[in-house]
Parts: sequence; C-alpha cells; structure tokens
Amino acid sequence: EDGMNSNNSKALSKLPEPLQQIAKLLPPPLDIALLSDFDSATPLSILDRISAIGLLGAWADFVQDDPDSWKRYDGISAEQLFLSTAGVSPTLYRELVTPLLHVLPMTPGYDCS
Repeated sequence: EDGMNSNNSKALSKLPEPLQQIAKLLPPPLDIALLSDFDSATPLSILDRISAIGLLGAWADFVQDDPDSWKRYDGISAEQLFLSTAGVSPTLYRELVTPLLHVLPMTPGYDCS
C-alpha cells in the first residue's frame, strides 16, 4: 500500500464502520474531504466539503492505461480541473487540495496536469 493510501486509511479508520465502508468506495482525496473529522475552527464548510463530489466525473472518466485519457487531462492544469471542471470550492482547493499538491507531486496546481 502506498504512503497516501496508508495515511488515508489511518485517518479514516477512526470513522464509524458504515462511513469506513463508504470511504472505501471513494477515491482519495474525496474520501478525506467528505468524511474526515475536521477541527471546528476549519474554514471548510460542509458545502465546501461536498463540492469535492464534482471530482467523481473526472475520476470515472480517467483510465490509467488509456493514452487518450492522458491526452485529455494533460491539456489542463490541476487547478483548472479542480476549480473549473469539477467545481471544487475555492476554499476546499486552498485549504485541502493545494497542500496535497505541494506534498504529493510537489508543484502548485497551475503547473501540474
């Protein structure tokens, strides 16, 4: 299991069993956005968190071993995918997605496809 999935598993293992089952069906970081227990001081509202659902379309459309999928998604930045295509709220993008992009691919969203 890779580091990201391992960290997701640890973070989500504290969820009640029904939510753990739902989490297994969701791709990262959608599982974290929707199901994690954020501090009450977080600027993320429930609407911000729900805006992550827009990522399901891109997740379902992208096929890892399909060159056409890579061509479609290499043509847009991660920032455009999250904010414009998927409709992730600016707050969710700023508070959750941007830090993940800086850690995982180690690049800002405008420079990553």
